[in-house]
Amino acid sequence: MSLVVGGYAVTDPGGWAGIGGTVLGVLVMFGLSLLALYRPAGATVVLTVAACAPLGFGVWSLLDYASAHGWEDRHGPLSLVLVMFVCAPAAVVGLLRPRVAGCLIVTVTVVPLLLQAVGATSRFYEPLSVGLVVAPLVVSGVLFLLSGRRQGQRHRSAPSHPSASSPGDAVLR
Repeated sequence: MSLVVGGYAVTDPGGWAGIGGTVLGVLVMFGLSLLALYRPAGATVVLTVAACAPLGFGVWSLLDYASAHGWEDRHGPLSLVLVMFVCAPAAVVGLLRPRVAGCLIVTVTVVPLLLQAVGATSRFYEPLSVGLVVAPLVVSGVLFLLSGRRQGQRHRSAPSHPSASSPGDAVLR
């Protein structure tokens, strides 16, 4: 997906504007990823606020699809860029907080596409074709959600009581 977005950034705005925008975007994602690695709680707040951007674009597409689609045709795939800005650092948050990462990733990938599809009415297939590009992100979000669900469950081999000893404990003493 990043190659698609990078390619559009160089061709749609073109020239130094496209290259500068791409470099700026990569630096923002890198900074947010570092924040997610070292301060996951703070990054969760920042990414939750940042998730409003792709959702806002989805609402714009719902209300005036022709205008939003036309703007993207002239300036590049803003909807994909906004999704990438949230999903890449959210994946880093998922190292420690998989449920939060899964919710963020699924929300910013699925909800805007559905809003765009409803706004496009009879041309609903146009925004859904973008869904093919973000499908790996949706899958990763679902996997984070499943991982977060499993993280809260007790493993079958774990003792039922924390002070209960297992037969192997005597050997370790």
